[in-house]
Amino acid sequence: SEFGYFLLSGSLILKAADGGVKVTEAATDSSRNQIAQLVPRRYQVISSTPVTYLKVPNPLLNAFHGAGSEEMESSIILEEDGVGGSDEETQTASEFAFENEISYQLYQELQNDTLVLPSLPDIAIRVGEALKDETKNVHHIAEIAQTDPAITAKLVKAANSAMYGGSGKVDSCSGAVIRLGTQVTHQLVMTFAMKELFQTSSKLLNRRMKRLWEHSARVAAVSHVLAKKLGKFDPEHALLAGLVHDIGVLAIINYATQFPEAQENRQILDSTIKSLRGQVGSMILTKWGFPEDLPAVAADAENWTRSPASKRADYTDIVIIAQLHSFIGTDDMATAPAIDAVPSFKRLGLSQLTPKMSLKLLDEAKEEIAEARALLTA
Repeated sequence: SEFGYFLLSGSLILKAADGGVKVTEAATDSSRNQIAQLVPRRYQVISSTPVTYLKVPNPLLNAFHGAGSEEMESSIILEEDGVGGSDEETQTASEFAFENEISYQLYQELQNDTLVLPSLPDIAIRVGEALKDETKNVHHIAEIAQTDPAITAKLVKAANSAMYGGSGKVDSCSGAVIRLGTQVTHQLVMTFAMKELFQTSSKLLNRRMKRLWEHSARVAAVSHVLAKKLGKFDPEHALLAGLVHDIGVLAIINYATQFPEAQENRQILDSTIKSLRGQVGSMILTKWGFPEDLPAVAADAENWTRSPASKRADYTDIVIIAQLHSFIGTDDMATAPAIDAVPSFKRLGLSQLTPKMSLKLLDEAKEEIAEARALLTA
């Protein structure tokens, strides 16, 4: 079978080839496992009562192995055998079926490498190529940046900001690149160019995409300031990590434009995002040729309990703390853990301070966070 089956209600009799009989009842420990999961199947399964079961495609089951039941909800089909459901139950089954359809189709395209992923903005590619070319200098890089007036304006603004401020005012792109340096310029160009990706052709999903951009910009700004305060991370790399941590969500939202049901039903889209955001995001950043720590950020940015074997803090830790900080004062705060309760807090060395002192560190950086965010959203 291409599917795994889980018993929700009712009773089953499993008859083995050697004559052995096993009874499985819903809501018992045994019903938490797959029904006859050995392949090839070694049991004849008979329903002794009307039953309800979950039918999960094996590729999704393998992908979500070890995940909690909430994550699995996006990939299930609810089927009833011999039981007449109410209209509400029928609607729920229909929604589950569609969640399965969109998740399974997207997953299959991921596996077959046929999923159309967003492309890295052209200007970011060109600046990156110029940096690799030893014949290109600061002025060549400035010329490329100047082909995009919006990015030019942001580079000049960044060079004159307190974040990178030097003596005297810069009023040209070349001057900005000289002050910032070529590596910082490249990272900022990539960061600024990302904004153009946060768009969708769907009017229904446009507000959601806008909220995603605002969230990403907030997380990027906090990541930048946190990296700067800690002193052992590259602030610009942290800025970029914060901005792209939800790039998988962006791709899934755009993918959902093919499905009117997903545009109109928030629960369906939420479930699909929850299941596949990390894998899609990691694939996009790998395709773009980003350093391997950034695909890792996309894969684990929502994993609050993440505790890898290495004790060394990384950019995923930065983004996790930045996200939790960005939730302060929002509805997300109700379901998120306390900042000082997650492993990333300790890994970053913030536990060496008292929770109050570490939160004060970020609170005192409000102006810096606001400046970084304004630079992104301008």
